[in-house]
Amino acid sequence: MTDQVDSSLSIDDKLERLASKAKDWRLLGREKKLEYILYAVDALSKSVSLFEEVCTTYATELRKVPPEEMDYFVAEDMLVHAVGTGGILNMYAESYKVLIGKSTIRDTLTNLETRKIGENGPVVAKVFPLLESEKTGMYKDAIGEVYFAQDKVTTVDQVKPFQLEELEDEEPGVCVVLGAGNYPSLSILDTVYQLFQKGNVVFVKQHFMRAGVEKVMRRLFKPLYDDGYMDSEEHIDMDRSSAMVYSPHVSQIHMTGGKASHDTIVWGSTIEEQERRKAKKDPKLKAKMTSELGAITPYIIVQSEYTQEELDYQARVLAAAKWINGGASCNAPQVVVMSSQWEQREEFVSLVENCFTDAYCPVAYYPGSQARVDRFREHYEVAEASTISSWMGKLPASGKSNHIPLTAIHFEVDLSTQEGKEAAKQQYALRTEVFGPVLIFCTVKAHGTPENYMEQVVELCNDCIYGTLSCSIMVQDHVAEEPYMERAYQDLQYGTIALNFWTGAAFSMSFGIWGGAPNETVEDAQTGVGHVNNVLFLTNADKFVARKPCLSETPIPLDITAPRPALTATSKAFAKYIIQPSLLHFVGVLAVLVGPAIYLVPAGFLGLVAVGISYYIRSTKRPPG
Repeated sequence: MTDQVDSSLSIDDKLERLASKAKDWRLLGREKKLEYILYAVDALSKSVSLFEEVCTTYATELRKVPPEEMDYFVAEDMLVHAVGTGGILNMYAESYKVLIGKSTIRDTLTNLETRKIGENGPVVAKVFPLLESEKTGMYKDAIGEVYFAQDKVTTVDQVKPFQLEELEDEEPGVCVVLGAGNYPSLSILDTVYQLFQKGNVVFVKQHFMRAGVEKVMRRLFKPLYDDGYMDSEEHIDMDRSSAMVYSPHVSQIHMTGGKASHDTIVWGSTIEEQERRKAKKDPKLKAKMTSELGAITPYIIVQSEYTQEELDYQARVLAAAKWINGGASCNAPQVVVMSSQWEQREEFVSLVENCFTDAYCPVAYYPGSQARVDRFREHYEVAEASTISSWMGKLPASGKSNHIPLTAIHFEVDLSTQEGKEAAKQQYALRTEVFGPVLIFCTVKAHGTPENYMEQVVELCNDCIYGTLSCSIMVQDHVAEEPYMERAYQDLQYGTIALNFWTGAAFSMSFGIWGGAPNETVEDAQTGVGHVNNVLFLTNADKFVARKPCLSETPIPLDITAPRPALTATSKAFAKYIIQPSLLHFVGVLAVLVGPAIYLVPAGFLGLVAVGISYYIRSTKRPPG
């Protein structure tokens, strides 16, 4: 079979052919399914040049970066794509080895550390770190715990990993995966989840911006294509797309995208049709819909007296999280929530500003980025009691590009009165996802103690800020253990909460879960219904809470204040080593790390994560027996 797409068949014929294999796939033995996973792991190791080709195309045609920045963005995309793809494939390989009784680390993955929080609190299970590579990598000081649904899991002995049968869809069927436009590896992650956790055969519609991932998927999953358990297309026009999602052969749609697209697919093409169908509970889409639709991501600052080192470090954490991918991430921080009583507020904002003005302006390539930024600016230039500014960073010497300076907007909310609460609910920046380089600094008019402030923050996030995907919390270590903080972790209606780091990094902890809060419905989807990851196959998982120290000893991922030549060389060297851990690529890594001393510390952060992941890739690349 070649990498060429068979376009001679109608989309319905393709889906019918795929549907005919759904029961066979569900009944297929786990040993055989493990072979498909291990094939993908091995194929990944032979795909260095393919990854470089695809990522070069993205940098040239998608980001449209100037020549002097080409190497950096190719290296960054290669590393992100390689880590995301390699990490999830190898974790599924290890979990399937547990299922068939051939894992050398079975006890580690099955005997989870569990606890119950208080007499009436939730049961939680520690799922990070579990692997040796996780204990030595850049998140070696992190802890990740899954919180279980309190109405279903009441004692620690009810926590049982590897309950795959309970997670599989009730009936095997065809799942159409609508690929994401912002990160190429997301289509691969969603496909693997549907195949190996939900038990469905899969048809992938690639996003038009990420057509290059089609080549990668057809290489990694060639036996699945050959055996009829998977299919995909690179370019699909509107008529073919419509025939695909509404085909009677499709039992489920899983999409990563926007709410507008979600509602159009589920409820109809016009607002009037959507409202009419919702009132009658008659969705246009008859197949099941699961989705990840993004959110407005809060970055909560807990009122406390931070050291200068903590402020500096956390300002860089926030800046990097916002800068990555030009702010076009479903978990990019959008609203920094601060207390009016926090005396270090202005100093912290200034530190964040310095990070952006000292770095290159974000590359905001995603369609409509400038228009969305302009709409935010137009709204707050005339809004009362708000200020707006541009944080101009460096621009490439060649001039015109997709670089857009970050827009910072400041306003205050007062939740002490009903009028103030209603005003907060109407704030444009709290209801509209920017998906670009805009950062909101929202000061809460605080009354009383830090505990009272956190109660207001929970109310603001749950009632006024759109979406339920994830939030970050900046908090000193001793404060993080206070009972009122634990209540906040439980009460915040988000699928993932990350203490002192970006939730995008928590997403990479695949033994956790990723998705919206469990109270989401398809009728009123914000972030969407369902979740992914959960590679330990846990049932009744509600949310994932991950913690790092406020001042970590490990460097910051993609620290925008670090020298760019070091980041470029190190990213590409480690990406090649992760994809193919050969002696040649190991020498390439050493060549980077023994360079000028000025590069060692900033460059080393990528080494920490890459060494851990590549070690794990090598340790799992062995036959099933």
